[in-house]
This record gives sequence, structure tokens and C-alpha cells, in this order.
Amino acid sequence: MANLARAIAVLSVYTVATTTPAGGQPAPATAVASPLEVRVTMDYRNRPASEVLQTLTRAAGLTVTIAAGTLLPVTTAVTNARLETALNAVCENASCRWTLSDRAVIVTPVPIDTACLLPRAISIALSDASVLEGFRALAAALSLQLSVEGVLPDAPPVNIRFTNAAPADVLNFLTQAVKCSWQFEPGRLVIRRLPL
Repeated sequence: MANLARAIAVLSVYTVATTTPAGGQPAPATAVASPLEVRVTMDYRNRPASEVLQTLTRAAGLTVTIAAGTLLPVTTAVTNARLETALNAVCENASCRWTLSDRAVIVTPVPIDTACLLPRAISIALSDASVLEGFRALAAALSLQLSVEGVLPDAPPVNIRFTNAAPADVLNFLTQAVKCSWQFEPGRLVIRRLPL
């Protein structure tokens, strides 16, 4: 509940379809012709995409099916927009595509090239540091979780001083010192020891 309050999520669904038939009596409100025409207002800050999609679709009387894959967190706001527009905004943020099939929204994550999400250049300086400390500092600078698979071999302390360098250049320098490989995955930097 606290997470929802922090999300500052406001969702309003409006169905405005009243008509006055020839008899002069107002007809009861009817459902919007297409669920994609439902009007929504939302304001999300760094929320899980699945949570946002479930809230939107449920409010419009739809279900959502999310295929396997990684969805990025959502930060978006729309006011009195069509559901279709809101879904497009969410998927643009979350890196996914959606389709409507019957009364279900089908969401398919788009593979993320994590290198595109990284800064083009970073600066890092460490003196007499272990290679592992170098990986930790780099992961922190890139806002990534560090995952080390296997035990890194001992190596003499390193002095690292890069200014406006590509993250790959720093990683290549560090991995040469301990004979390991590196890979970016969504949200983390993975270091793997190479077989001997």
C-alpha cells in the first residue's frame, strides 16, 4: 500500500456516452465502443511496468498477459488520455509492445541492448585497489548490480585512472588483469572467470 502511495498513481476511467433519444428521455450511460477509447489519468514514478499495466487494464475492464522478458521501470504521466495513448506511453518507457486481442492486452517485452542504456563515458580513479574493488566501483558508477561468477584469481593491486572513457575500455583493462570476461545484463554487470 505504501508503494502505491509513493507511486502517486491516480487512475480515473471515464465513460461518457449519453444520448437523448427522440422520446426526450435520456438513455442510460453505455460502455465506450472500444476499451481503447476509455479515458485515463495516471502519474507513475519509477514503478514496475507490470504493476502499471495491470492497473490500467483492470480499470478498463480488460486483462493483461505479459510475455517473458525484461520490462524497464515506468515513469510517465498522462491526463484524460485514451487508454491506447496511455498503453503506448507505458510501453515506450518499459521497452515493450502491446496488442489487444478480444478483452486481453498482450504485452511483449522488446529485447534491450543494455549497452545503449549506459553512459558513453565515465571517469574513475582508484589507487592500490584490488580488481574486484575496481569492478565494484565501476558497477556503482553505472548504477548496476555486480555479479561475479566464480572466484577471481589473485592479482596485484591496480591503479585506475580513466577520464571520460567508454565503460567497455575500463572493463577491458580490469578483465585483462584477472583473465575474466564481462557482460552487461539488464540491471547488472556480470563478471565471469575464464576457464584455465
